Amino acid sequence: MIMTSKRKKKQKDPNSKIGICHYHLCRKKTRVYRCKYCGEYFCKEHLQAKPSGLPRFDSTKPEDKLFMEGWQKPGGHPCVPYLEIWKAEQKRKEEEYRQALDKFLRSKPIEKEPVHIPKIPISRQVPKRSTYPLQFYERVKQWFNHRNYPYSRLRTRKLMKDFLYLSILLVFSFVIYTNIEYLNEIVIVFLKLGSLLLSGSCILSLKYLYRIVVNLKYGFRGLKNGYKLIAIILLLSVVLYGYQNYGTHSSQLNDFLGNIEYSYFNPIVINSSYVSEFWEHEILGYTTKEELESNPKNISLKYVLRGKTGFIQFTVYGGVNDYLSELPRSITYYEGESEPTTKDFVMKYLNDEIQMEYLKPLTEKIKRITPNKDDQARIAISLVQHIPYDWEGYTTMNLEGRYPYDVIYDNRGVCGEKSQLLAFLLRELGFDVVLFNFETENHMAVGIKCPVKYSYKNTGYCFIETARPTIITDYQEEYIGVSKLTSAPEIIHVSEGFSFNTVSEEYKDAQEWIRINEISKSSGGYLGEYHYNRWLYLVNKYGIEIDKE
Repeated sequence: MIMTSKRKKKQKDPNSKIGICHYHLCRKKTRVYRCKYCGEYFCKEHLQAKPSGLPRFDSTKPEDKLFMEGWQKPGGHPCVPYLEIWKAEQKRKEEEYRQALDKFLRSKPIEKEPVHIPKIPISRQVPKRSTYPLQFYERVKQWFNHRNYPYSRLRTRKLMKDFLYLSILLVFSFVIYTNIEYLNEIVIVFLKLGSLLLSGSCILSLKYLYRIVVNLKYGFRGLKNGYKLIAIILLLSVVLYGYQNYGTHSSQLNDFLGNIEYSYFNPIVINSSYVSEFWEHEILGYTTKEELESNPKNISLKYVLRGKTGFIQFTVYGGVNDYLSELPRSITYYEGESEPTTKDFVMKYLNDEIQMEYLKPLTEKIKRITPNKDDQARIAISLVQHIPYDWEGYTTMNLEGRYPYDVIYDNRGVCGEKSQLLAFLLRELGFDVVLFNFETENHMAVGIKCPVKYSYKNTGYCFIETARPTIITDYQEEYIGVSKLTSAPEIIHVSEGFSFNTVSEEYKDAQEWIRINEISKSSGGYLGEYHYNRWLYLVNKYGIEIDKE
């Protein structure tokens, strides 16, 4: 008899099969099981049903907190049909809890048997320690570590990504800005390519900057209370530092903003000059070109070069003069900053941008007269010396502090004003220039770099008197009220540049001029024929003006 064994066939589970997990972040091929709520198939890790919906990070409702606890648990899958079942289950648990609490509150309290506590003799009693400091410490610690918004956090990867994009855009904008004149030569319809790229990159930069600020906002909200307090203290410290150094940083910021060409941001060719003018005049308050160049007048500036008299025709504008007259003559500084020096005031008068724009053409006219650098300096020196001295302002002490351009426009000035004008011209001609400020004698003169043996008291700079026509290196003139200059002057360095190396000609003439004047004084004003002819030769060579008595 042959025995046969019957194997029982394993019944297939209709709720499981070999397939792909339906969870969108898994999708791996394995044995999957059917969800009893939604009917989809999931692997063991994602089979557990979870309530579906968007995360509720900022909500403080108990229901939303329970929802977030389930949402943050690993595994499972969001199940739409399960949401109603989950809500019903939460209501059932809440009702059971309420009923149990109500039953507990209505029940009678359990009577406890009195417990006998033996008294400790007074001599052995330990004094109770105060628990207030400990309680206070625990409260502070609890407050420090508490988070008002525990689910709000900083997205670090997103922050780094936005920072990277912002840095790339800023570098791109800088490259476009520095080469915009070449790029703007390419015009598409009526749009300038360079300005279009620059404005577009700036708009994208603002977008990523906004995203960074929002990310930092949520990161700050999610911090512990203690860290928030530290951040606020640091922020207030930065604000206080900025307030104390407002003068320094505000001037730097104003200089930075003033150097930006805002017309570069306008990509439209049509009326671009109008837009730029509107921005600078109406928004920034700048004086327009039409206002500056109002009330023009032509003037003739005299100079003498080696006995030959020449004139430079130059156009000056009343609008520029009015603009300079409205500028403040003072310098504002704040507590903690160093007091402005004489050099600060000098450079304020020399470095005004509008004055430089309208006074530099005068130096260009001087350069066109001769290519010789030292002769260019001689023309500038003689030109300033032949501008009349402002005797009215000196005698009445009504000195308004003219800018160099004002001296040209008004055709008069005192020693300090004329010296600043000459320093401006020599600087623009490329020479190394200083100002000699004689505070005791209340006088100012100019110094130009030259060989030391010809310089004023071995300073390395030759003395130039600007009040009237004199010979370079001659500092033996007598001045009203102070006679000769005897004090040690303050040397104010204006610019680096060339040296006036051919000054030996003027130095020899100045020494001869001094000797002839000494002979004239010793003889009661009389000179022999030779000395008189030499005196007359020097007067004509340098255009020296002689007072007629």
